[in-house]
Amino acid sequence: PPGAPAPSMKTLDQLEPRIPLQAGAPGVSIDANGTITISRPGSYYLTGDLTVAEGDGIQIDQTGDVSIDLNGFTISSTAAGPVLDRAAIRIIPGANYPAPTSNLSICNGHIRGTAQNEGDTFSGGSFLNGIYCATYSVSSSRVADITVSGMAMDGLHLEGYSNLISNCNVSICGGTGITANIASDCSAIGCYGNGIVASQVTNCFAESNHGQGIQGQQVANSYGYSMDDTGIQATNAQNSYGYSTNGQGLRATVATNCYGHSATREGIYATISTGCQGVSSSGTGLCAEKTADNCYGETASGRYGLCAYKGATNCSGYNNVSSSTTAYGLYTGGSATGCGGYTRTGLAGLSAEVVNNCQGSTTAATAGIQGSVVTNSLGQNDSTAANTYGIDAKISASFSTGTGIVGIRAIRSANYCHGTTTATNSPFLAILTGQTTPIVISGTAIGCTSTGTITATNKYLMP
Repeated sequence: PPGAPAPSMKTLDQLEPRIPLQAGAPGVSIDANGTITISRPGSYYLTGDLTVAEGDGIQIDQTGDVSIDLNGFTISSTAAGPVLDRAAIRIIPGANYPAPTSNLSICNGHIRGTAQNEGDTFSGGSFLNGIYCATYSVSSSRVADITVSGMAMDGLHLEGYSNLISNCNVSICGGTGITANIASDCSAIGCYGNGIVASQVTNCFAESNHGQGIQGQQVANSYGYSMDDTGIQATNAQNSYGYSTNGQGLRATVATNCYGHSATREGIYATISTGCQGVSSSGTGLCAEKTADNCYGETASGRYGLCAYKGATNCSGYNNVSSSTTAYGLYTGGSATGCGGYTRTGLAGLSAEVVNNCQGSTTAATAGIQGSVVTNSLGQNDSTAANTYGIDAKISASFSTGTGIVGIRAIRSANYCHGTTTATNSPFLAILTGQTTPIVISGTAIGCTSTGTITATNKYLMP
């Protein structure tokens, strides 16, 4: 042969190039309590469950470019007494802090503390936090496939730029469940504070006792619940569901294809709402500070089923309040187009300054539809009380149909309308144009028909 045979097998370092987290390994030290400290860059892995008697479980000490694989093992603590500042994994800021440490990866394992949630009281803990770094001391880092339970404070706290937490589950913590720049495919339940706080939240589930279920700038395909605060609060919420017992279900600047429910406040509160549904037991079902498009709002006993201050298009509002003098099914201070509204009692099934191609109805309110200018619309009022109207137009009604004690009241004019009176005795009218009583009459009726009396100062093109 030309020479001695060369080695044909791989070395142990080639088979497992990573560094075990055990005494004597490069960059690894272990103190008397069992705390493991990593002091230089590298790829590390646990070789078994880690239980510490006191202090932190693992410390990443002033170094970046560290990867830790928990290898499916569990980090726990037997520490007793008052919960001190202990973390299962702590990232210690570098010497150049506040410049962040970067390129950290922690994955594939479990963190277990002893905190318990008994009703509304948290006790125990052993660890204060699961994975923790000082605010904005870490960037471009990742935590994945970690479960955390029983923390006295935060579950996973990786606040900073370009930090991702994915496929993680946190249960029972006395503070915030998950804090990151990006949270994806995570859950946080049994949190005393906020459930999940991140700039971007996708495919997440979070529940909170006293904080917000989910708080983020961009929230998509997620569910957030809070007992006392907002279920989901976002700048932009998409395809998400927010629920709250004592706060707003979902609050966003822009809400798209979302569902919100609240027992006491707004189901959805947004500046602009599109394709959303909001339900409330005693508050407004859906409230839009500006516009609502293709939305539905419902309340059992609040003032508004749906309220859109600047305008509503293709929306519906439903109000089942049993006794009110101020309730609306759908209300907007602007125009309502292609909308429907119902209220059991109160002022109007649907109310808008300009009403076009809408339907409004009521069982016992003042008007089925209330507006300044009403066009191509249908108003129905089943009330038997005096001074109630199918359509009540402050200025004019055109090409519309109204049914009620007074089918249509139009202060200035009614044009090509049809009114039906449900009264059986005079002086109730099918169409009334003029003032608030049939005694003082002014106004014009053009091309109108009725099943009762049409009262107007001027009548043209009448049958």
